[in-house]
Amino acid sequence: ISATPSSHFNLLRETLNAGKKVFIEKPPCKSLPELEQLIKASKKSVCKVGLQRRYWPGTKIVERKIKHARSYTYQFRTGPYIEGDTLTELFIHPLDYVLFLFGSGSVKSSTVVQDGPGMTVQLHLLHENNVSGLIECSTQHSWNTPTDLLSIDSKKECLTVQYPILVEGELKPARFAN
Repeated sequence: ISATPSSHFNLLRETLNAGKKVFIEKPPCKSLPELEQLIKASKKSVCKVGLQRRYWPGTKIVERKIKHARSYTYQFRTGPYIEGDTLTELFIHPLDYVLFLFGSGSVKSSTVVQDGPGMTVQLHLLHENNVSGLIECSTQHSWNTPTDLLSIDSKKECLTVQYPILVEGELKPARFAN
């Protein structure tokens, strides 16, 4: 299902109630009560939301390598997004990805800067597994050279993830006698 975001909830609910398997573009709904209805309806079917990073083949590599992650930084920078809701249609991708990889958590601090058509959101998250993350999502850059860069610091390796083209690890040097 790929339609106007405001119609996604009704279309998805009807499709799930019919017992169909469905892939829907994000956002599937606009509120927590709507989401709860969709979760209940999806028990009879299969539903995948268009959060592509979860289904990207590189994610399997990332999942194997982050078992001992300590922290990460995520830079997600594009040009202005005037077609829809920046938060629920664009910034949802990096936010969903870190929650998918590191689990739920809490926002320790946040900053939002609105400048004409551009917006920058900076977040400091602390996940339940004690992984700390800094996220910058911005539409104050360019669509010609967008940035989607996740850097993960683990116990033995530094991982660079550049969606959708690169997963690269650099082992940390061994240390003797602390």
